Amino acid sequence: MKSMINRRLTAAIAAVLCAAAPAALAHEFWLMPHAFGIQAGELLRVRTLHGERLDGQTVPRNNAAVARFELVDDTGATPVRGVDGGPESFVRPAGTGPAVLVYESTEFVNILPAERFDAYLTEEGLTDALRDRQTRGEQATPGREVYVRCAKSLIAVGRAPTPEPGVTEPTRPADRVVGLPLELVLEPTDNPGPDEPTVTVRALFNGLPIEGLRVVAASAASPSDLQIAATDRAGIARFEGRDAGTWLITALHIERTAGRADCDWKSYWASLSLVRSDRN
Repeated sequence: MKSMINRRLTAAIAAVLCAAAPAALAHEFWLMPHAFGIQAGELLRVRTLHGERLDGQTVPRNNAAVARFELVDDTGATPVRGVDGGPESFVRPAGTGPAVLVYESTEFVNILPAERFDAYLTEEGLTDALRDRQTRGEQATPGREVYVRCAKSLIAVGRAPTPEPGVTEPTRPADRVVGLPLELVLEPTDNPGPDEPTVTVRALFNGLPIEGLRVVAASAASPSDLQIAATDRAGIARFEGRDAGTWLITALHIERTAGRADCDWKSYWASLSLVRSDRN
């Protein structure tokens, strides 16, 4: 019964916040390592992808657009390096335990005609920004926006991301706050039992919880079954986590800029990719 209520609530939020779910994910950007669990000293290959619902195309590395690209663990940060224009980037972890791949881009300019910009705001559920444009009488004004990408991926170094035979303790992805402008942080599962497993994330904007942010979750096992939730006052969003395998969780925040001649808006696109075992 609880599961049915959660699904109905998810569907209701989805209908209100995003009338066209495929369009809402059409611009997602995320990190995809060749493996979510490797041994210390092993070379980790990382692709950056652009698409929707974990179905994406490789984005060649653009060194000029990289503000930050590193692997963060208990020992510190190790740069993720690569050839400009290459399909993959590389890092070799030295330590063991949970680690986080972190990517932050420089600003990209996105100028759209008024109608297209308003359609984009509508599709992404950015109702406050749309209302602000209407209040200011900007319906015929092009949307002048800059945006940054804030991507994370959870890696287990020195152990497999799923339990091996004979291992009694399940291996779970472990996250940490890494200081991205808009950041999704995987929280410890508050109900890890088999009946109602959950995936819980906390959304932070400039290090503080952000309320009312639409967060979208998709799993590779059920890519068409999108889950959409709005964060609460603590920045928390929860999803049903029945599917094992790869997950992609995304969010988008936009705000009006002040004192800038080159743009009127700045948006932040956050993503979190991870793998869940069937025992998470």
